[in-house]
Amino acid sequence: MIPEKGRHNLLLFCGFIAPVIFITSFFIQGICKPGFNSLRHPVSSLSLGANGWIQVFTFIVTGLLIVCFSVEVQSRLKDKMISALFVLVGIGLIASGIFSTDPLFGYPDDQAMLHKEFTVHGKLHSVSALFVFIGIPILCFRISNLLRAAGKTFAGYYSVITGVTMLLLFVLTGFALNNFLGLGPWGGLIQRACIITGFLWISLAAVYLHVNKDLALPAAASTNRNQ
Repeated sequence: MIPEKGRHNLLLFCGFIAPVIFITSFFIQGICKPGFNSLRHPVSSLSLGANGWIQVFTFIVTGLLIVCFSVEVQSRLKDKMISALFVLVGIGLIASGIFSTDPLFGYPDDQAMLHKEFTVHGKLHSVSALFVFIGIPILCFRISNLLRAAGKTFAGYYSVITGVTMLLLFVLTGFALNNFLGLGPWGGLIQRACIITGFLWISLAAVYLHVNKDLALPAAASTNRNQ
């Protein structure tokens, strides 16, 4: 049996290490994978071609770790909406691994630059990705409200800035992956900036909860009653 303190620390570590694993994985793969251009190609394209299983595995492991982190988030913050959103982000990552994306921008190199028709698994991958790219900003805004209500102004505004920045980068990523406004050659870079922005926030949230062990945020119930 793991002692209670050890269990709490382990779950917090899951939240901290999940983004580190994901970012490190796509960074190394982007360097080592022949024909892959990290400036142009989205992270999901790493699941295609040779050794694509590495990115599939990365998606699933990262998602499972974030789901584990959600258990500690609920234990500490007592907010079912926040913990549910973390679960949805985790599920989105797991599903993104299960349902591979469609080829894009000539990768793998035997594929067309842009596809006019998308497969079922490609569509499911895109829907799964929305859980991540929309779920994290919503988490930022929700937690920001609670932090500022508890007098944690700096952390609260950092969460707001993260949420807004991630949404803007997500929109630009959508433009780039559709080769709109001439952003196509930079789609991979913009998407990576979006991912790092949101995932860094998750890691820092885990650290913040670990450092501020006596953190007491307004209960979700009382917050909802005041709205």
